[in-house]
Amino acid sequence: MKDGVAALALGAAFNPLASAAGSIACAALAGHPRAGRTRVAWGWAVLVLAWLAGDGVRALAFARAGWAFVALWGAAGFALGYALPAGAGVLVGHRVTHGTGWLSAVVVAGTLSVALSTVADPLVSGLRRVAGLG
Repeated sequence: MKDGVAALALGAAFNPLASAAGSIACAALAGHPRAGRTRVAWGWAVLVLAWLAGDGVRALAFARAGWAFVALWGAAGFALGYALPAGAGVLVGHRVTHGTGWLSAVVVAGTLSVALSTVADPLVSGLRRVAGLG
């Protein structure tokens, strides 16, 4: 139980710069209402690469902690810091009807990424207290 909460705390401590850059790039590529499958695939590939550069390699370096721990850490960090802002941006971008969907997607992804980065520190502190880590 404590290991799971500790993994969630590490996942919530995502890299804010890589998160913002990856989310914005993904939203710009995939957020247009008529974005083809290739552009959407490239957008999510860019997001995964940003996660690997920002947090994924660090998580994989701790593989000695156990694969379940690392998988939970990676999944939580990717979902909270990267996929949530990018997905919200893409969803908004697909709903815009007059040609600025990609721009709306970028604004939403960037704003949500900054907001989540701001909330992440108190969330990490609370999760660390629950796990008995500080």
